[in-house]
Amino acid sequence: MNGFKSKKLIAADKDYMPDDNMKDNGKLLLMRYKQLVRKHEKFKDAYDELMPLLSIVSHYYNSGIRQINDGSKHDGTYVLYIDMPAGQCYWSLKKDYLDLFEHLPEYDGEWCGERDVNIERLNASAIYEQNYEED
Repeated sequence: MNGFKSKKLIAADKDYMPDDNMKDNGKLLLMRYKQLVRKHEKFKDAYDELMPLLSIVSHYYNSGIRQINDGSKHDGTYVLYIDMPAGQCYWSLKKDYLDLFEHLPEYDGEWCGERDVNIERLNASAIYEQNYEED
């Protein structure tokens, strides 16, 4: 599925938009993310489907975008940060997807300094949300 279709399908699905059932929707989105990761062998193959889902997840948790301007090889790169219950998750954003995140402010936190933690933290956050619902 290309990015254009993914954006349209997600935007058209009112059940995924933030509302009074934010915890339920957030849990469903985290489950969908895990399905995407399992479905695609390489993370970059899931990018077109992942970005619209992350845009929606960013409504549920403290999130923001920051552009790297440090003179390094990453200079000019946009990074999405989402503070999940299990810790910070972050993704580099292609400029084509910035419009999906225009609702976000500039991220005011600091990078956690840990690499390759997104999947583990998203899984742990999904378990946290499930346990939170049961209490």
